[in-house]
Amino acid sequence: MRKLAILFICCFANPAHAALLFYDGFDYTAGEKLAPRNDTVGTPNPGQLNVDYSVNWRYAGAGGAANEAPGIGSGTLSYPGLQASTGNSAAHDQTMIGSARVQVAPAAINSGTVYWSALLRVNDIGTLTSGVNGMMLGGFNNATGAGTLPTVVGAVLRIRKDATLNQYYIGTGMNSGTGTGANGTNVQYDNVNGHLAGETVFVVGSYEFVPGATNDIARMWINPDVSTFEAASPPAPTLTSSPGAAIADSFASLISFNLRNVNTVGNPSVQFDELRVGDDWASVSPIPEPASLGLLLIVSAMVSWRGRFARE
Repeated sequence: MRKLAILFICCFANPAHAALLFYDGFDYTAGEKLAPRNDTVGTPNPGQLNVDYSVNWRYAGAGGAANEAPGIGSGTLSYPGLQASTGNSAAHDQTMIGSARVQVAPAAINSGTVYWSALLRVNDIGTLTSGVNGMMLGGFNNATGAGTLPTVVGAVLRIRKDATLNQYYIGTGMNSGTGTGANGTNVQYDNVNGHLAGETVFVVGSYEFVPGATNDIARMWINPDVSTFEAASPPAPTLTSSPGAAIADSFASLISFNLRNVNTVGNPSVQFDELRVGDDWASVSPIPEPASLGLLLIVSAMVSWRGRFARE
């Protein structure tokens, strides 16, 4: 009976996420910045400390009052089917067009596929650009520490407003370039499914290293079906930034995640939350853990049943 109880617990417990490389619920003080503008190479002044991973957010921007890094907004974002959110959230407004980055792997990664996921909510799309390239919010980077604005970003997150409708679209690109068009070009948008202001969206991006030049691939999943969460392999992507002669690989290796706002998008504008980085799909799409009380009740009932059986 004891063995059966243990088996029952194991069946109800979620698999361990050994492939999860980094998590940030932005459990920092609302109103502060992810990293201060005076955090520089020569005079380090690190930003928010992620205690669990012992890494700080660092400023990687242009400096100046108009180039603040994203701030910390009050309240967290949540999405049905995912693990409960924690902390607060990162927040952009029109005064925050600087950049912050955080180390998301213990060492540089130069092979395989790396995934990131996050929750996104655009609270005001009134001044969001409707240009074909849209606005870049973030993606993988190849450097750590303080510095100037990154020149390379991979598996990027982009948004743009519809030219006529009061909605916006989400897109990706293998690198930070702005080429557009059919599959085979860099910037790709899901122009079928528009999103409204105030809607929370679950986004997953990936960067795949492929041997050779101009072969790497970025993919994006937008609100993937909850039935695929924690699956052994990912479902078909919503978007793919395909390899091609005109698309240079973003970098030889990646090690950090960069978050920024490259133009004004309203005030308040964008919230970004629950950042996860991992080397498989399951690690960045975690489902809720079973309630401890539920497990306790199950085991208790089994023990009680055993006692009754022994007396009969």
